[in-house]
Amino acid sequence: MRLFTTFLSFFVLVAVTQAQITVTNSTFPVAGDNLYMATDTAPGNAIVFPLAAGNQYWNLFPITADRKDTTSFVVANQGPQFASFNWTELVTIDNIGNQNYYDVTTTKIDQAGYAGPDIGGLGFAATVNFVPPVRYRTAPLTFGDLQNIESNIEFPINTSFLPDSVGGFIPFDSIRVRININRLEFVDGYGNLTLPGGTFPVLRQRRFEVTETRIDAFLGGFAGWVDITDLLPFDALGKDTTLTYNFYGDTYKEPMAEVTLAADSSVARIRYKLMPLSNSNDINSSP
Repeated sequence: MRLFTTFLSFFVLVAVTQAQITVTNSTFPVAGDNLYMATDTAPGNAIVFPLAAGNQYWNLFPITADRKDTTSFVVANQGPQFASFNWTELVTIDNIGNQNYYDVTTTKIDQAGYAGPDIGGLGFAATVNFVPPVRYRTAPLTFGDLQNIESNIEFPINTSFLPDSVGGFIPFDSIRVRININRLEFVDGYGNLTLPGGTFPVLRQRRFEVTETRIDAFLGGFAGWVDITDLLPFDALGKDTTLTYNFYGDTYKEPMAEVTLAADSSVARIRYKLMPLSNSNDINSSP
């Protein structure tokens, strides 16, 4: 009986091991890659996620492509602000000139920072370094992988950003933005994911992120930098939490899906691999 139990346990272990995929660095984007994604901005509440486990099935069909986007990776020295990120290998540049710089090794891609004329949609230009860099991709990625990521950024902004009601009674010389990012990522499931265009084996990564944005004013003298966040009427300031489920396959360089949940745990947004599939991003095809 004990021998049978041992054999059965071994058989189950082998079956589970064979059922899951490993996402390797062959899925890392390289210079010349174009990643094609679509976003359903109002997917509704019909999608229900099973608990964390293996051999799962997630059906995101039907979803709609309310918005489509292409992310193009090029050699980092093609970026206008490469001098500020001269140790990086890749950059993406959007249609208004915002740039994201990436440091690449065989086991990870880290976002070193970003620069451009309209950072975060706030309407002002900045060049920002993540300290330390923020993890963008990791390889190999397997079921059960866990990582905690913390990073900080700070950058000066024009004093005109403050409303007159604040600037009138605080004698500041300059202001800066401070952002702390704390992210916990856990590969909590594997199975098959159905999208428009097919069903794909995937790993599911649960990402819980807490971002806190503060604003300081420099008052000079012994006062130095003073946190004035609570005096400002901006909803984007303070602490924000986001729960996202990322689905990674072992065939395409895009994430197969990125599902963001709302505060009530309903599905707020789904960003997914745009079909028809691009052969140039299929790692099993020749470029």
